[in-house]
Amino acid sequence: MEQLQPGDLINRRYRIESQSAARANAYLATDLRSGRTVNLTFVPLDEARLKQTARLRELKHHHILPLLTLETYEDSLCVVELPVEGPTLQQRLEAAEIFSISEIMELGLALARALEYVHSRDIVHGALHPQQILFTSTGIKVRGFGGQPEEPTYLAPEQQLQDARPTPGADLYTLGAILYQLLTGQLPQITEAGGLLPPRELNLQLSQMQEHLVLKLLATPPTARYASAQQVRRIIS
Repeated sequence: MEQLQPGDLINRRYRIESQSAARANAYLATDLRSGRTVNLTFVPLDEARLKQTARLRELKHHHILPLLTLETYEDSLCVVELPVEGPTLQQRLEAAEIFSISEIMELGLALARALEYVHSRDIVHGALHPQQILFTSTGIKVRGFGGQPEEPTYLAPEQQLQDARPTPGADLYTLGAILYQLLTGQLPQITEAGGLLPPRELNLQLSQMQEHLVLKLLATPPTARYASAQQVRRIIS
């Protein structure tokens, strides 16, 4: 899909006002029927996303940003959401904010609950990223389900293979990568010895349980990770 310009009309209903500075293929628009300002995010339309479309419309969870509607436009799926006041995790990271361990585990619990909910409905996020995590007046919210990954940094090894489909296990790996970054101040990287640098070597305040949680989430073989987001939620709780 070609880049949209201010004034372009989408399905004779949404007028493009500006492009998002933070997210690719995302725009601020005006809903000409209601007069509301909305966010539009365009993702490639394929068979897998078509199967998820009906279920995405039904998502109702405290930690998931609700969708207004989903529409098709040219060869893309258009996700329509209300703008949300509050920073993203990406913005807070870029501002070099310091999170306490309790705040990080609270965030991890919120993400585990959101993933548990969608996985139980045969939905995979597939593009979880700090840019898709919002801090709002009503709590932590996740958006971007079924979207394109912002970058490969947080993706599971198997998800980086050509034509690979995201899985619940890949979502759990991404959760682990986000927690590792928040707890240690750096992204997970493979050392010369072939393994991850243990988080407690970078943050002495971490408990053995917290380190084990993160390392198991980041296991390279998907079968070595936790079996489900429900299991992760129970451990963090």
